Amino acid sequence: MVYDIIIVGAGAAGIPLANRLSADPSLSILLLDEGQDFAEFDTMPSDLSTRYGIGTGIVSPFYKDYEVIYHPQQRGPRLTTLGKVVGGGTAINGGTFLRGCPEDFDFWASLGNNEWSYKKALPYFRKLELDVDFGGDEFHGSHGPLHIRRVKPDDMLPHTKAFWDACIERNFPVCHDANGPEFVGVAEVPINDCKGIRISTAIGYLDPIRHRQNLTVRSEIHVNRILFEASRAVGVEATTPKGDYDIKGRRVVLSAGALGSPMILLRSGIGPAKNLETLGIPVKENLPGVGENLQNHPVVHLYYINKKNFPIENLPNQVLLRIMSLDSSSPKDLSIGLDSRPLTKDGMSLFRMPVSLEFEDSVGKLELKSKNPAVSPKVEYRYLECERDIRRLSEGMQIAAWLSLSKSLREVLGDRVSPKNADFTSDNTMNNWIKGNISSYHHNCGTCKMGLSTDPWAVVDQFGSVYGTENLSVVDGSIMPHVVRGNLNATCVMIGERMSDWIRERT
Repeated sequence: MVYDIIIVGAGAAGIPLANRLSADPSLSILLLDEGQDFAEFDTMPSDLSTRYGIGTGIVSPFYKDYEVIYHPQQRGPRLTTLGKVVGGGTAINGGTFLRGCPEDFDFWASLGNNEWSYKKALPYFRKLELDVDFGGDEFHGSHGPLHIRRVKPDDMLPHTKAFWDACIERNFPVCHDANGPEFVGVAEVPINDCKGIRISTAIGYLDPIRHRQNLTVRSEIHVNRILFEASRAVGVEATTPKGDYDIKGRRVVLSAGALGSPMILLRSGIGPAKNLETLGIPVKENLPGVGENLQNHPVVHLYYINKKNFPIENLPNQVLLRIMSLDSSSPKDLSIGLDSRPLTKDGMSLFRMPVSLEFEDSVGKLELKSKNPAVSPKVEYRYLECERDIRRLSEGMQIAAWLSLSKSLREVLGDRVSPKNADFTSDNTMNNWIKGNISSYHHNCGTCKMGLSTDPWAVVDQFGSVYGTENLSVVDGSIMPHVVRGNLNATCVMIGERMSDWIRERT
């Protein structure tokens, strides 16, 4: 069979894309994913339905970890985590459903992507959500597939409520709508959760349409490369437990994520010609930007003793503080939180207070180490190469430490065990601590940048079409020209929604 559209990757963008495209019964859609598929909710493990991830190294068949380099001075090996299951990252993440800021999308538009302005993206954010708190107003939807809610201050966990009160005590403004256009200050976190169930794209978008005769979902299948006739994509080469074979399609869409999509392009001969030739991969199209422009949200964690021994609960985070650093021309570029769940570290029950840089200057790179799909890529974030980034993170740490000394937080947080007081004694000691302990929120993006053909790092145009090819698109977080100020879940779903209109028109 020759499918009209093959979608590689059933995650935040790929599943919404499959939903909208398969609404046209004249189109045959094949949705592929390398992870398992749980077509019946009753068979879904709690890892995917009710447990919210808290960092890397979690032993689960639904997680895929890559070893990465955040900074040359990092202490020990570090990992970035992806979802290896139908639903992708939306099925294993922390549940936060925070949009990017209006300024992010207007910045994308200023780079030549005029169809991605906030004004043009907003209807698709509204389309995807059923917001139980604000749905139906000009900024929020009330009939979408994804259920969005917030935990109100009176219902927050005691330590989360203490963080909320501490922010008010320190005179930060209160903003009850973190997905509104003016989120600055402390706000309740929007979460894609309904009665304790994480509403992934698999649950919200895919389960209601599995009956469609023109939609085929195939799991546990790994795509090695794209098949071409001249410059036209005509299918994919795939590996399954039963062997390798080719799948034919009139259009191929990569939705494999900011690490997966560039790897498939590179193995297909699309990328920097010199690097491909070194690996023995025949060059199909010289696109130097494939794998470049890798971005994320660098984060450091302050650890405090769980003073009242609050139990570990599998809950999403409930509150977030967003501020603008003094050393910034970019508003809303720092966030500070307090994880809802304590964790055990070195035999102690601790709370993490993450400090994240939401609009970084530094960018990294992904490179193949081998043309063999089984070999992991080289992933370097090159965090803190820009001095302003480290200065802003240092400022955020000092604000977090100052916040922890408020009366409200001293009721629930004991001593800080990391960083030590000595790490705060000078700019040099603090900067060294940051470089050694830098991590990320696993919000990978940017490696198949969308932009004008005159941009040397642009891989796709603003409609997702890969330069120099026909019938090949990329639809996921890899196309972001710059990371947004917020978790990527909501923006990636919006990308799938937005792109579905254009791909349907072109098919």
